[in-house]
Amino acid sequence: MAVTQNTYTGDGSTVLFSFTFPYLETTDIKVSLNGTVTTAYTLANATTIQFNTAPANGAAIRIYRVTDDAALSAQFYPGSAIRSQDLNDNFTQNLYVTQESNRDATAAIATADAATATANTALSNSTAAVSTANTAAADAASAVSTANTASSNASAAVATANTASSDASAAVSTANSAAADAATAVSTANATQAAQAALEANVYDATELDGGQLDTRYYTETELDAGQLDNRYYTETEADARFWNVNTEALDSADTWTPTDGTVATTAAIEARIITLVDDVGGFVPVASYTSFPTINPDPNDDAGTVVSIQNVSGLTHSAGTSTNATTTGAVAVTITGIPGGLPSPVPDDYGMLVVTTGTLNSYTFHRLVAPASDVVDVANNATNITTVAGQISPTNNVGTVAGIASNVTTVATNNANVTTVAGNIANVNTVAGISSNVTTVAGISANVTTVAGNTANINAVAADATDIGTVAGSIANVNAVGTDIASVNTAAANLAAIIAAPTEAANAAASASAAATSETNAAASATNAATSASAAATSESNAATSAGNAATSETNALASATAAASSAAAALVSETNADNSADLALQYRDDTAGLLAQADSDAYNVNTNQSWGDIISGAAHFANEVLADILLTMSKGTNTYDYGTL
Repeated sequence: MAVTQNTYTGDGSTVLFSFTFPYLETTDIKVSLNGTVTTAYTLANATTIQFNTAPANGAAIRIYRVTDDAALSAQFYPGSAIRSQDLNDNFTQNLYVTQESNRDATAAIATADAATATANTALSNSTAAVSTANTAAADAASAVSTANTASSNASAAVATANTASSDASAAVSTANSAAADAATAVSTANATQAAQAALEANVYDATELDGGQLDTRYYTETELDAGQLDNRYYTETEADARFWNVNTEALDSADTWTPTDGTVATTAAIEARIITLVDDVGGFVPVASYTSFPTINPDPNDDAGTVVSIQNVSGLTHSAGTSTNATTTGAVAVTITGIPGGLPSPVPDDYGMLVVTTGTLNSYTFHRLVAPASDVVDVANNATNITTVAGQISPTNNVGTVAGIASNVTTVATNNANVTTVAGNIANVNTVAGISSNVTTVAGISANVTTVAGNTANINAVAADATDIGTVAGSIANVNAVGTDIASVNTAAANLAAIIAAPTEAANAAASASAAATSETNAAASATNAATSASAAATSESNAATSAGNAATSETNALASATAAASSAAAALVSETNADNSADLALQYRDDTAGLLAQADSDAYNVNTNQSWGDIISGAAHFANEVLADILLTMSKGTNTYDYGTL
C-alpha cells in the first residue's frame, strides 16, 4: 500500500521529524499530536517538519497527507492546449485522494472490527447476567425450601433470599452496562459508515465515469473527428503549399541532371550524380587482390589522391608499417606504407584494404582496412547486445564490477542447483517478500517465538481442550460476574460447613418442635418475604434476558455496520481501479495527440564516414513512419554533410 503517513513518538527534546510520502501542495501536509491536529510547526525542508516546541515524551506524532479534493489541479477548455504536466497533475491528485481514501477506509474497517469485538463482549456480559439471574432465582427457591423445612433456619433463608435479590440487581446493572456498551459500538460503526460515505462522495465511481463526468474536460473521438484540432496542424493542402511535392517537384535518377532551384533531387539521383562526377575525376579504382595492382598510375592526373580498393589482402605481409610483397598485374613490386603495427602479418582471410596513390608509380599509402562482410553482419545482428553491454560500461561500469567479483559469480554458478530451486519457488519468495514486515515483526519477537516453541506441550494441551476453552470463552461474562461477586462466593465457602450442617440443624429443629411451633408464625412471614424475593429475582431474570436480547441485536447491528464499512472499502478500491483506468485512457489520448506533432529531422549523414555509395541511407529507418522511397538528401553549400528530411 502506498505510504501516506509517518508516525513517531515524542521524546521531549526532538523537534525535527521527516516524512517519506510525496505531495502536491505544502497545505496538503497535516500533523497531529495524540490524535489532535496541530499547526504549531513549520517546514524545515521539503520532507521535514519542525515543531515550534518539542512534543512531550511519549506523545503520539502523526504526519500525514490530505490532498485537496475540492477541485481539479488543472482545468481544460475548448481550444486550449492540453499539457502533459496538467494531465499528470490531475491524475496524481486523483491517485493521492484515492490512496488517502484507502487509508481512511482501512482505519474505518479496523474501527468497525473493534466495535464488533465490543459488541461481542457486551453479548457475553449479558449472557453472564442471565446466568447470574438464574443463579439468584435458584438461591431464592433454596431459601424458601430452607424456610419451610426448618423455622430455625428461616432467618438464614430470608438473608440468603435478600442476598440473591442483591445479586440479581447487580446482574441487571451489568446487563444495562452491556447494553450501553453495545449501543456505543453501534454508534461507532454508524459513524464509521457515515465517514466512508463521505469519502465515496469525493471519488467518481464506474457509473459516474460512464455517465460522462470527464466529457467536458477532454476531447472525445467524435470531437476530434469533427475538427477540434484542425486549426493547430497543417492540412494536406496547407502542407503541400509549404513543402516540396515528390510527384511534381522531385528530380529522380532517370531524369537528366539540371541545376535548378525549382526541384529537389532524390537520393538515387544524387548518388547517380556523385558516381558520374567521381568517374569523371577517376577517384576510385577497385582491384581483386594485392597482386593485381594496375601497371600504370590509376590517378587520371598521374598524381596522389585516387583510392584503390583491394577486395582481398589475405596473405599480405608487412614490417614496420611497410609492405613489399604486393605486385602489379605485370609482376612489378608494389610498396604500401603507413600500415598499422597492430594489423596481423600476414593479413587474415577475407579482409580488404583501401590505399591511396602517392604520385610515385607503384607506391601507395594505407587508408583503412575493410572488415569481412560476415563480421559486419555479425556486429549488426548483435547491435542490441553491444548497445546493452556498452550501457553497462558507461556511465556505471557494471561489467568491471562483475569482473571484480568473478569469484562470487563462480560461487553462484557452482550453486546453480540451489539457484534453480529458489527460482522454482519464486512464488513463495515473492509471498515472503510481500509480508516482509510480518517477517520482520516475527524476527523482532524471536524470543517469544522460542518461548512458545518451548511450550508446545502446553499449547497442544490447550488445543486438545479447545472445545472446553470455547465453552468458557462463550461464558466469559459468567466468569467475570463470579469474579466481580467473588466476595459472596468466598462468604459461601466460609459458611460451607454450616450449609452442610443444615440437615443436622433440621433434625435439631425437629427435636425443638415446640420452639419451632412458637416461631411458626414468624417463619410463615419469612417464607412470604422469601417468596416475594424469589418473584423479584424472577423479574430480574426476565429483565436480564431482555438486556441480553438487546445486546444480541446490538451485535447484529455492529456486524452489519462492519460489513457496510468493508463494502465501502471495497467500493473505494473499485473507484481507485476506475481512476487508474481513466488515467491510462487519458495518457493514451495524450500520446495519440502527441502523435499528431510534426516529425523531427533525422541525424546528419556524413560523407566522410559513410563511403559506401551503393547504400547511402544504410537501408535503415531514421525517424517514425519513414518510407525509403520518400527520403530526401539535401546538402548545404560549402559542407560535406547531408541531412535527411521528411517530404
